[in-house]
Parts: sequence; C-alpha cells; structure tokens
Amino acid sequence: MKKGPAAKPEPQKLIIGISSRALVDLEMENRIFERQGVEAYLRHQALHEEEVLKPGVAFHLARTFLGLNKHLGKPLVEVCVLSRNTTDSSLRLFNSFDAHHLGIRRVALTSGESISSYLRAFNVDLSANAETVSKALKSGVAAAVVYPESKASGKEEDSIRIALDGDGVLFNSTGKKAKPHRPARIALLI
Repeated sequence: MKKGPAAKPEPQKLIIGISSRALVDLEMENRIFERQGVEAYLRHQALHEEEVLKPGVAFHLARTFLGLNKHLGKPLVEVCVLSRNTTDSSLRLFNSFDAHHLGIRRVALTSGESISSYLRAFNVDLSANAETVSKALKSGVAAAVVYPESKASGKEEDSIRIALDGDGVLFNSTGKKAKPHRPARIALLI
C-alpha cells in the first residue's frame, strides 16, 4: 500500500498571559485596593468604568506580539489577560481593551484569588508583579517581570527585544556551565 505525503503538522500557538496591571495602568487603582480595601476598589472601578485606562508597562509589547499575526498571515500569537478582578470589576478592563483595539478575547478572572493555578494554560507569563513571576517560575511556566522603566522610549516599534539573564542557571559566577536547576530569568525590553 502506497502512503501519501505526510500531513504537515499545524504550528502551535504562542499563548502569552499578561497581568492586567502590566497591560494597562492600574497603579492608582491598586493603591486604592491596598489602602482602602476591596469595597473602595470596586466602587472606584464602577464609577470609572467608562474611562479608558492608559497603557501599562507591557502594553506596547502585547500590541507588538499581536501584530506578529499580520506578518504571519494567521493567528499564531494570542495574548490573554490574567487578572484578580471579578466579572463586575473587569468591565473597565474590557472597555479599555476595545478602546485601544487590542483584540484580546481571553481573560482569566480569579475574583481576588492567586492567578498561579491558571498559569499552565500559557506558554509565557508576563507581569509587573515579581511575586507572581516567582510563583510561575516555580510551577515550571516561563515568566518575566515587565519593569516600569521598559516603557521609557515612549514610541511603538515593530521589534521585540528580549534579554536573558543566565546567572546561576546556565552559567555560574566563574563562567563555566552549571546545572540548570533554576528557571531562567527574562527581562523584556520594549
């Protein structure tokens, strides 16, 4: 029996989870939450749900990742938002995604619970919260902290620049290869 040509496997999607605080600027809202509690935060979000949130530290990175789909000719990159918000407090997020034309269709809302248990669904987790990134790395998910300084250029670019820090992962302090006993740390520069 003659076999036909092997079917070319479909490319896998790159699924990137980005925290809502990294994607849009929620720093003031986070201060309200930390200083005044969840009720004050919920009130604030409801009162301001029509106000579009400004881009956060990972906004341009997310837009650039999503822009890869145009170059690839098909949707092989998906950005999903991870948030501790509830369905009630997230309306402002959705309004902001739409206003910025981000095309984000998947959001994991945890109603105040840790997002750690949702991280396995993503190839990469990007967050402005170092503790969240640490938990992701410990659970075996590639993760990176997106630092506020990374938006310093203020301009959008078509390129994605990633710096890898191999300290103690690939190399020890003497520059010799070491056992990869800890996940690599990644700094994303946009």
